[in-house]
Amino acid sequence: MQGVDFFVLSIAKLVFG
Repeated sequence: MQGVDFFVLSIAKLVFG
C-alpha cells in the first residue's frame, strides 16, 4: 500500500500546506 500512503501524504500536504 505504498501508493495509498503517498496519496495520503500528498493530500495532507495540500490540506496543511
